Amino acid sequence: MSEKQTKFFWKIFNNNEILLQKIADRFPDSVTPNFLTFIRILMTIPIILAAEEKRYLLAALLFLIAYFFDLIDGPLARIKNRVTEFGKIFDPAADKIVFLSVLYVVGKRTLPSLLIFVIFSLEFLLVSLPIIFKPIATHLGLVAELGANIYGKIKMFFQTLGIITLFILLIFKADVLAVVIIFIIASFFSALSILAHVFSVKKKKNLS
Repeated sequence: MSEKQTKFFWKIFNNNEILLQKIADRFPDSVTPNFLTFIRILMTIPIILAAEEKRYLLAALLFLIAYFFDLIDGPLARIKNRVTEFGKIFDPAADKIVFLSVLYVVGKRTLPSLLIFVIFSLEFLLVSLPIIFKPIATHLGLVAELGANIYGKIKMFFQTLGIITLFILLIFKADVLAVVIIFIIASFFSALSILAHVFSVKKKKNLS
C-alpha cells in the first residue's frame, strides 16, 4: 500500500477516533475500559450459543455489540486517562478470543477448512510477535515496534464484516462465497500487518 493510501486510511481511523471519544466521554466513570474488555470476552458464550441454536440474527446483534465495545474501550481509556498494562494485553487478546471462537464454531461447518487454518495461523503469528520475535530482536540489539498499524486495523474491520456477513447469509441460507472473499482480504491485511511489524525493526540508537 502506498504512503498516500496509508495516510488516507489513517485519516479515516483518526476521524473515527474523534467521534468515538465524544461518545466515550458520555460514559459514566463507573464504566471502565477493562470492564468493557471483560464483558467482550464473556459475550463470546451467548454469541456461540445463539449461533449453535441457529439464531443468527441474535448472534449478529451480539457480535456487533461486542465490536462496539471493542471500538469504544480504547478511546474511553485515552479520554478518561485509564490506559493500563492490563488493557494493553487483554484488549487485543479479547479481539482474538471473540473472533476466533465464533469463527471456529460457525465457520467449521460453512467455510473451507484451509481458510480457517490460514486465519488461525496468521493470528497465532501476530500473537507470537511480542512473545518470540521482540525478545529475539532485543537480544540482537534491535528495537521492534509492535504497536498498532494501519494493516491490523483494516484486518479487524474485514474480520468483523466477514462474521456479520456470514450470519446474514446463514439467515437467508445463501451461498457464503462473499464471506470467503472477505476473509481472504482480511488474511491479506493480516499478512501485511505481520510484515509491517517485522520490517519496523530498527537498530538501537547509541546514547553514549
